[in-house]
This record gives sequence, structure tokens and C-alpha cells, in this order.
Amino acid sequence: MPFNSQSASEAGKKSRRGKSLVSSLLKEQFETLTDRIITEIQLEDLNNSERISILRLMLPYILPKAQTEITTEDNETKEFKVQVINSADELRELRRLEEKFDKQ
Repeated sequence: MPFNSQSASEAGKKSRRGKSLVSSLLKEQFETLTDRIITEIQLEDLNNSERISILRLMLPYILPKAQTEITTEDNETKEFKVQVINSADELRELRRLEEKFDKQ
């Protein structure tokens, strides 16, 4: 039987993936507990090291993750010209022409 959209649809219906281990009720209880703990923390009673630790724990949930910039070159095809130089005279002539071209 070939794998196509019909067979893929049937395979998706027969998924063997289990149910989530953490129920929505448990998630809500964790969220309530977390909120209560955060509101009960007395920042005035903490030393600087403890404050920094709390800040380091909370920042990943507040700030977005930094995205790395990927630079891409233009999709233009670069054209190279290969020139075979057989003598020193040809090399000198080529360099003279390049200098002339660079000055323009």
C-alpha cells in the first residue's frame, strides 16, 4: 500500500501516542501554588545573591529568546572568468589592464 494522503490520514487515526501524564487540573494547581509562592516572597528579606538567583530563574519566562541572525548571500549566480597565463608577458599585460580598469 503506497503512502499517500489517504493512508497518512488513516495512520494518524491509529496513533499510539499516550495521554498527557499531567492533567489540566494538576497544571492549574501548580499555577496557583506558583502564584502564591511568588506573592509571599518578601524581597526585602533577601540578600543580593538570592535576589539575583530569583531574577535569573524568572528572566527566561519574561524575555524572548535571542534569535541568531543568519546572513544569506544574494541568490545571484556569480560569474567567474578563468584565464590561463602562459608567459610572464601575458601576466604583465593582465596586471596593466587590471590597474587601468581599477583607476576608472
